[in-house]
Amino acid sequence: MTFNNEVWYRHGSDEHYKEQWYDVYGNGGGPVDEENQNPHYSDTFGDKAVFDLNVPYNDIKFGGYYIDEKFESGSMDPNMYPNINGGDPFNFSDDLYYYQFLSAFLQDDIKPVKNLVITPGLDFVSYNDQYYNNGCAYWLAGDPNFAADCVTDTTSPNNGETPGSLGGSPNTRFHTNAIEPSIGLNYRVLPFMAVYGDYAVLYQSPDNASFTYAPTGNGVYVAGTLSPIQTFDNEYGVKFMVHHNDVYLNNFVFNVNYYQDNISKQAMGYNPDPFNPNIETYSFASEFYKGYNIYLSDDPLKNLHVFADLNLQHNVYTSFVGQSGDSYSGYPISNSPDENFNVDVSYKVPFRDYVFKPELTDQFIGKQYLYSNNLDPNAPFAPTHMTEPGYNIINFDLNVKTEALNRFIPDVKSTAVNFNMYNCFNRQFNVIEYYDGSGGVFYETPPAGPGDLLAEPGMPRAFYVTLSLNFGAPHE
Repeated sequence: MTFNNEVWYRHGSDEHYKEQWYDVYGNGGGPVDEENQNPHYSDTFGDKAVFDLNVPYNDIKFGGYYIDEKFESGSMDPNMYPNINGGDPFNFSDDLYYYQFLSAFLQDDIKPVKNLVITPGLDFVSYNDQYYNNGCAYWLAGDPNFAADCVTDTTSPNNGETPGSLGGSPNTRFHTNAIEPSIGLNYRVLPFMAVYGDYAVLYQSPDNASFTYAPTGNGVYVAGTLSPIQTFDNEYGVKFMVHHNDVYLNNFVFNVNYYQDNISKQAMGYNPDPFNPNIETYSFASEFYKGYNIYLSDDPLKNLHVFADLNLQHNVYTSFVGQSGDSYSGYPISNSPDENFNVDVSYKVPFRDYVFKPELTDQFIGKQYLYSNNLDPNAPFAPTHMTEPGYNIINFDLNVKTEALNRFIPDVKSTAVNFNMYNCFNRQFNVIEYYDGSGGVFYETPPAGPGDLLAEPGMPRAFYVTLSLNFGAPHE
């Protein structure tokens, strides 16, 4: 028997700032509102322990893992015009999220005959998600002038009163336990070819928007009534592998599979009032995905690596009931592309104590179907048959690995620096588009009318630098 334990910790922090609603009230230009998301950070701790027991015809693995995360997202949106809302802030908040995930699993690779592996498994999972509205406590600690905003009537924010951070956001939690069964089969038909299939039942907790806000207005559900999202997943495929044949197939992998996913019990949040982010209503949906994945990877020349994958899928709502009770079953799933295609080429260049690896990636995202918040007055949040076009992005990476710095930094085995340029040709595209008439997620000037198309622009050309220090085994 062997035992392996992995512990990790991650801290992430960022600051987000934007100006919005330019001249929305006709004040002669300039933003009405600023949004400054600070604090905005997360702390994550994880531990995974696995026991591996080999006995005749069986390879048994059992163990568990635990993930604990705290996420804080705060913002204070100052009003840049003193004659609006008496100069009070449009909105302020400090949202605290605590996520705890526990898993205990048992899996057995059964090998009854040569080349056949049957893998049954059971996984007990437990989710415990908690939300705390800390807005008033956080901002009152820094400025007592915010006290008035915490007691303002937030149910009618458009009458000139400041929404603050209360209206409909009580502290709440979501907890569930579930057992996830799975079964897999792999049969090696030829030395370089295998067929496989698997089936699994999976669960996950609702997303942040679903359990954060206790809805008002048309909403009749609160966090305590939500169910875990349930997925029935199965796939079948064939895989070819050639490790080395002295020509161009080296570590060659070619894989084709067909998959189906049935996802149910999804609570999909909708915010009917852009001036008060704490009002949330829901639609409930079930989704069906089916499609093909094609994957290819090879090292045709020494130090040269190529990779490509293609995903073709068909997605529909098997049920979708809007706030008005209208059904949209059979409509295509919004914001889910029909096709994705990626090509990646990299080449390693050793030089003295360094290894340089330039890498070029081409990503294509196919067309996506749109949501509408206002085309149908009886269903302010609904899927449509309208689409936004696909787009293509080119990215470039230069990775530099070295052990030359080991003698200068105690216990360091290797160092890596990665230079990344995203969207090399500065392609203009929209990540999300949707029809709206109330302002919705993407605030605009003047306010949108019924049927207006709103969009979130994609990121322009961007540059990143990442430094990694490895205190374990040297980088490969």
